[in-house]
Amino acid sequence: MVIFIIYRKTLTIAKTFVIMSPILFLLLTNGAGATPVKEWSRTYGGELWDEANSVVEIPGEGYIITGSRNIQTTSVNMTDSYDVLLIKTDPDGNEQWNRTYAGKKGMKVSIARDGGYIIRGFNDWDFWLMKTDLLGREEWNRTLRIDNNFMRVAIEETSDGGSILAGGDIILLSESMTISHLWFTKINTNGDQEWNATSKRPQGDMATSVYQTLDGGYVLAGYSGSGNNDIDVLIMKTDAKGNEQWNMTFGNAGEPEGAYSVAQTEDGGYILGGFKLSRRLMGNNYDAWVIKTDEGGNEQWNRIFGGSDEDFVSSVQQASDGGYIFAGYTNRDGDLDAWIIKTDAKGKEKWKKSYDGPEKDKINTVKEVSKNVYLLAGGSESYRAGNIDAWLVKIRETNASTTDSDGLDIKFAPGFEILGAMVSIVILFLLIRKRA
Repeated sequence: MVIFIIYRKTLTIAKTFVIMSPILFLLLTNGAGATPVKEWSRTYGGELWDEANSVVEIPGEGYIITGSRNIQTTSVNMTDSYDVLLIKTDPDGNEQWNRTYAGKKGMKVSIARDGGYIIRGFNDWDFWLMKTDLLGREEWNRTLRIDNNFMRVAIEETSDGGSILAGGDIILLSESMTISHLWFTKINTNGDQEWNATSKRPQGDMATSVYQTLDGGYVLAGYSGSGNNDIDVLIMKTDAKGNEQWNMTFGNAGEPEGAYSVAQTEDGGYILGGFKLSRRLMGNNYDAWVIKTDEGGNEQWNRIFGGSDEDFVSSVQQASDGGYIFAGYTNRDGDLDAWIIKTDAKGKEKWKKSYDGPEKDKINTVKEVSKNVYLLAGGSESYRAGNIDAWLVKIRETNASTTDSDGLDIKFAPGFEILGAMVSIVILFLLIRKRA
């Protein structure tokens, strides 16, 4: 009888342990959560200033990158001091070939229907479009002249193979005052202008990002003047012909805010990334600011990311798991450090990775190429061969444990799962002894 009672107690404890051990295991191991692991990092360029602005995956073949090469490093703001840079890599990011095209600035690249490439960019004050073959050899190019006062800051491919171009039309009000009117134009596949639209609100607006929406219209993001030298985040929705449907602004009086990136989300709403002024006891700095809206532009939530330095979001995308991926940079007295943040669907931070190199490093765009796998493209002075090199990084989100040599240390130590199992066995042994 005694043996039977002990057996029953042991069996009950064992059953309880079987039920509770997964919960215990999760409590022991889930604290660290997912982390980013670098698969590889590559730089491209020579002695001049090179920077990547856009990257596209070529399934099974690698990647195509476009960007700019500054051929006059003392005149970094002049468009005519740039050459377009086009780079083809293998799937591991190793360069296979590169080409340059004089006097232009490459902003976006896409794969043409025949397998060649389409590059979109600027030539002096004009929009520029070029078609190449599979080896980057030019087949044709188009230049569309635009008013000299127009500042072009955003270009995207449209679903019909054309382009949407957005920015602002700078108006001189007096010797000491200018105002920007938001202006954008649709361009067909041949580089011809189909239509243009302008928003001439008295406070002035500027578009810094444009995105074609699921209904065939467009959403633009940037900033809007609100008086007293103040600017707010602006989001504007238009139909397929550029007619405004609604607009919203976000911000606090006397605190400059703006958006650098916008994308539509799977629920039909929008996610914006940019900056806002944060007032602190030790002084004021800009923090990265993220805003989620519904399909009508009404705010659902916002999040601030940043520390004691100036932080900005340069690129935003919704991830395949419903969360969000943000890329940006920190400005420490002119020294730029690149970073990337992954959040859940409500904007709660899941992980953050920074590249605190000894020199300037910046991410211009982030793109999810497969589930939990991301490409980062920008420019690096820390990992360069020349002045500043075009930079491409591939990272994977994983629950595995590692330490990335040029990123943040991962807190989830190797072998933690085994440790959790050992602790569970010890607890079971103690429970059996106590019950017996």
